[in-house]
Amino acid sequence: MGKNVFIASNLILIYNDEKCRGVDMDKKLKQSLKVAAVRGEMIVVWLMNGEKIKGTAEVTADPERVKISTIEGPVWVPYIDVESISRVIRVRVEGETNE
Repeated sequence: MGKNVFIASNLILIYNDEKCRGVDMDKKLKQSLKVAAVRGEMIVVWLMNGEKIKGTAEVTADPERVKISTIEGPVWVPYIDVESISRVIRVRVEGETNE
């Protein structure tokens, strides 16, 4: 005979955006950063100079820069300096199985 087992786990997915260059990619970059900001997702931003910034994007009205809240404080980064980004997405999976 089987028993019902309740499964709950937290998964962390990393969504890597493509390299961000060109008009379409700049539009995708801004859209992805806005989604991350609205959802409160952690992000990693790779800059053209090789540096990376970890934090949470914030929604702002600035059309030229993204604001990232980091451990050290807020950082404003021009979109033109961004090479690529990754979003860390937390997913809660719940379900019931029969064992």
